[in-house]
Amino acid sequence: MSLLFHRRSGSSPFPEPVVPPFPGVSPYGVVTASNAMQLDTVWSCVRLLSDTVSMLPVIGQSSVGGVVQPLPAGRPLSRWVQSPAANLSMSAWLRQMMVSLLLKGNAFGIVSYASGYPSSVVPINPDEMSCTVSDGNMQWLRKGIPVPDEQLFHMTFMRMPGTSLGLSPITYAASLFSEESLIQAFARGFFKDAPQPTGILSTEQPVNQEQAKEIKDRYKSNVQGREPIVLGNGVAFKPLSISPEESQFLATRKLNVSRICRIFGVPPEMVGGAADGSNVTYSNVTQRAMDFLTYSIQPWLKRFEDAVTQLFPGTQSIQFDTSELVRMSPTDHATVDKERIANGSRTINEARAGWGEPPVDWGDVPYLPGFGPTAAGNAVLGATAHGMLPLPWPDVVAGVAPDSPKTVADVKNSSPAPPASPNALNDPTDSEDDSE
Repeated sequence: MSLLFHRRSGSSPFPEPVVPPFPGVSPYGVVTASNAMQLDTVWSCVRLLSDTVSMLPVIGQSSVGGVVQPLPAGRPLSRWVQSPAANLSMSAWLRQMMVSLLLKGNAFGIVSYASGYPSSVVPINPDEMSCTVSDGNMQWLRKGIPVPDEQLFHMTFMRMPGTSLGLSPITYAASLFSEESLIQAFARGFFKDAPQPTGILSTEQPVNQEQAKEIKDRYKSNVQGREPIVLGNGVAFKPLSISPEESQFLATRKLNVSRICRIFGVPPEMVGGAADGSNVTYSNVTQRAMDFLTYSIQPWLKRFEDAVTQLFPGTQSIQFDTSELVRMSPTDHATVDKERIANGSRTINEARAGWGEPPVDWGDVPYLPGFGPTAAGNAVLGATAHGMLPLPWPDVVAGVAPDSPKTVADVKNSSPAPPASPNALNDPTDSEDDSE
């Protein structure tokens, strides 16, 4: 065997320890939530999902007779929605729970009670929790101390049947995150310490080691001073270039961005990546937002709604208001308002409230389908003046007043004289003789 391939004593044919290809690059390592968050794509996905969920208003509600209504302000669930834990707003609480779910696959909280109802759910680090099973009974421990079931709030990202802990996306995609970390470390090491010369100084004349050093030193001194270079004696400089792909694995990193986004369920273009064939324009941005809400955000909202609903007794529950996430363009908004006002499903004041404008005196009267604005307002005012319905009339679109056999035509025939101006719609009648 030649000296080049001479085997050292021992079982391994390789020198020990293994020398990494570049400083800072190791073929080994454990992927944790902390070092995974150092990847910009992971950080962006976690930030986008947690910020989006936490920005949505949460409404406490109750079902009475099959009708869902918002809860009064003094109810325990209403108070909890405003402040789920001491010194934590609902937005901050949701953000902390989302970060735990996205990185650890689990979110935990310690529940406190007041008058038999949950008063606070304090988020805790999932790393503090563990679970033991003895004789078929499961016991949760926090730093080794048992936690009663009624005091524990637990949510999971995804969970296998028959298991207690949720699946951590960081753990199950460790190879992908490790690959991306190694690529970034390689790129840093390449530009910092890699043995890659900037160019070659060559000449057709023979040179010894001393002359070569002198030529190299002269070149380096001129380059550092940014002065013109004069080499002489037939010496020529040929720069060596390397493509960005070879030095930074650009195509590989682009692919990894899409792969990481798939794990978190985030469209790559929403975190600065680019999906093949994607073309985001002004005309389809609303549809993109709808897709993001439906396929990326809505499953998270459902998890929170189900988990919190189990804390409170009876028919109390929470619901997220997603209208803040998907907003129509001003033109579409105005078109929808016009159609709903025309068919009587929205009043003028309701439409003005959607634009942040104050109500007007005559804006609470809904229009009737098939009537002009003045006739519709007169019809409603006539019905009100004759005691047929209160103002506003919720069933006016259906054409039949509550507890009355009257029809829209009857209402129209019993209407008072048209008012002189829209403001007069708030003055139903002038004389008692007209109403007799």
